[in-house]
Amino acid sequence: TKKTGQQPVFVEHTSMTDADRDLMVSDVSLAVLGVEARLKTRVPSVILVGSDYGATVAVRAASQVPRLVGLALISPGAKLKNTDIYASSAGIVGKHLLAISAANDNVSNDVASALSRMAKDLGRFTTLDGNAHGARALSVQNVKLWPTLTDWLDTVLQYQKLNSNPEVPAP
Repeated sequence: TKKTGQQPVFVEHTSMTDADRDLMVSDVSLAVLGVEARLKTRVPSVILVGSDYGATVAVRAASQVPRLVGLALISPGAKLKNTDIYASSAGIVGKHLLAISAANDNVSNDVASALSRMAKDLGRFTTLDGNAHGARALSVQNVKLWPTLTDWLDTVLQYQKLNSNPEVPAP
């Protein structure tokens, strides 16, 4: 960038190694620690949001991120960039999970549905009209993506705030 003088590094997914994929997962945990260092406080609840391959990274990172309470996965795929999303899915059990896909997205529908079921009572699967894959394309095609996501985030954070009250239903 102009500000730092550093050049971005682009890694084509076909040339990604397992070590590259592991570094992406480590970066998620480090980002949480970086936010806490910048704020000079411990973040009480972490929610990861990932789209397309970012959803796979979020699922893989789920068991490694401290204080993770939820994941929002937009257009997840079963095996994107040679990474099986189900191989690391144990980390989503017991977490709030929102899985969103376009109704006619044949890459994501079955995966999003399956992941939301893995999260048990805390999982929610939402389909939006359209056939787009990924947050950018889906948000252009369906204006309900961002309100759906922000409503879910608000609900999960409110649930976390009131989690000592057993009368508050899970989102």
